[in-house]
Amino acid sequence: LVPCAAVGRLVARVIREPSLLVPALIVAALADIYTVWAGPTHLALSKAPEAVKKLSMVVPQAGAAAAGKPVAAAGTIGLGDFIFTALLLAAAVRCRLPAGKVMAGALAGACLAIGAVLAFPALLSLPLLPAIAAGALIALWRHVKLSPQEKRAVALGVLFALVLLAGLHGLLLALLRR
Repeated sequence: LVPCAAVGRLVARVIREPSLLVPALIVAALADIYTVWAGPTHLALSKAPEAVKKLSMVVPQAGAAAAGKPVAAAGTIGLGDFIFTALLLAAAVRCRLPAGKVMAGALAGACLAIGAVLAFPALLSLPLLPAIAAGALIALWRHVKLSPQEKRAVALGVLFALVLLAGLHGLLLALLRR
């Protein structure tokens, strides 16, 4: 976890203003949704699940140990989730935002997502980063004010990210067909 924290803290240096954190949260959430459901993480989970397990933290299945069964994985938390959480907290501190509230929101979002996976095993491939980002955005709601121009820029950035992810997906599919 220490290397993840170091990478997150290093990357957080590009976020110099609180208003930059909002688009960073949104774009990271969209990227995670793509990678987990259709991109590289999805491919790795289907083709090399053991490699993914080695680069992830396992969330144990509820009740397995108490029943005397081997502990099975209910899901995994990837390195990117830890890196992004470190980035989020470092950026909050750097921008003088309430880091405790940001952490509480991110943790609440993560706990809700993990709880959903434990309650509904069909959600096994639920991306965690969108829940972390949503919790942090809720915590930051009153502390980060976007001007109308910044709101337009965020909307255009999200649109650009969606188009970019769609293009990457098309490219990935084309490469896999070869």
